[in-house]
Amino acid sequence: MSNSRERWLESHLKRVKRRWFLAGGGALLALPYLEFFQEQRAYAAGPKRLFLFHMPAGCNMTAWKPIGTGTGFTLSSTMKPVDDAGLKPKVAVVTGTSAIGGPRGHTCGISGVLTGVQCASGSTNNSISWDQVVAQAWAGQTALTSLELGTTHNTENPNAESGYSTVLKDNLNWSSSTAPLSREIDPVKAFTRAFGGMSTMGGGTGTGGAAGMTDATPTLRKSVLDLVMSQSNDLKAKLGASDKEKLDQYLTGLSELERTIKTMSTTGQTGPVTASCNPGAPPSQTNDLPTHVKVMLDIMINALMCDVTRVGTFAYEHTTTEIRHTWLGVNVGYHSNVTHHNNDPTALANYATVNQWLVSQFVYVLQALDKIQDGDGTMLDNMVCMCFSELSDGNSHSNQDMPVLLAGSAGGALQTGRAIAGSGSIEGIYVAIMQALGVNQTSFARAKAPLSGLLA
Repeated sequence: MSNSRERWLESHLKRVKRRWFLAGGGALLALPYLEFFQEQRAYAAGPKRLFLFHMPAGCNMTAWKPIGTGTGFTLSSTMKPVDDAGLKPKVAVVTGTSAIGGPRGHTCGISGVLTGVQCASGSTNNSISWDQVVAQAWAGQTALTSLELGTTHNTENPNAESGYSTVLKDNLNWSSSTAPLSREIDPVKAFTRAFGGMSTMGGGTGTGGAAGMTDATPTLRKSVLDLVMSQSNDLKAKLGASDKEKLDQYLTGLSELERTIKTMSTTGQTGPVTASCNPGAPPSQTNDLPTHVKVMLDIMINALMCDVTRVGTFAYEHTTTEIRHTWLGVNVGYHSNVTHHNNDPTALANYATVNQWLVSQFVYVLQALDKIQDGDGTMLDNMVCMCFSELSDGNSHSNQDMPVLLAGSAGGALQTGRAIAGSGSIEGIYVAIMQALGVNQTSFARAKAPLSGLLA
């Protein structure tokens, strides 16, 4: 047994009276918070977590920025999903900070936004990204140190921004200067990475994929829930009516997610198949992209909720995606005809429309996390989520005044319900978040201190 796995098991078994676990045949799933555990609870707040949501190629910054600063601010039209969900008191919008940038906008934007290091031509080296500083500080506490998911990869070969590696252009997360963490874009493999093969986990890296996890194990062919049902039945006998209802709802939700993924696996579709559907040839990704996004976000939500990992990143498409957002009425390529708007009113309107939809997907995660009781608050209260891009304005490839939307207060360590007019480098935000999460980090890249006004 690897040392990392021993630490993980020891950490969780110590708290078995506070939090029960269902284990069987390669699956390990944590139960939701139940009233049954009230007298066993050792902490006022649950463990801290970090979730990053990446939007490609910047924003319509006029439609993004809030009006006003401090607590008396008004969210912008792009942030309407936040307002609609009633989450304004739990978010912070930060403006005014700059990313590292570089001579090639898209490549250097992606490679540098989380590392704070300017990309170099003719090289595939970078530096550790700040999310992995957090992940490595928490290594051994969960089965996976981090989980990176997305919907597609940038497959330019050679890179359209000549002289620079596509490795730099496609990877946000880096565990070291030479180790990019490639996001998983296939839902079945993502589900396997998160929930399958736990019993065979060896001495893997724990950075998004442990050794011994396979793409299609027998565990996935048989319902994960069937493997642990006997243990859940044993627990049910000890629960009151309210807790039994919570447990049933939790198991039903995981079962529905698994059915959706299995349907996608057997039909080649990127969405669920109804009884009247004739799958035929697999549809284009464009037509089913919203479903693909939702399934991947559901996997991330469940991975965080089940304590499979405490650090996750979801990256939508990639920095030069030409996806057409037809379900939003945007019927032109996103990179060339939307983000490169040239101040055309129609392109700018399309830009804002897509940005608002992406914020709604981020909010989908926030709402799910805010419904999960975690100590005296919710899981969202005890963690930090960040929605961001590698550019501010896609037309100019600007790295100034970066769009950053934060949610969750890390158990009260971050100030929320406000707009913060920041300055300096975006890495100051990261230092503040790391300190709020309890990671002993006083500087990162260009930032020598946390961003002023963010820490409580």
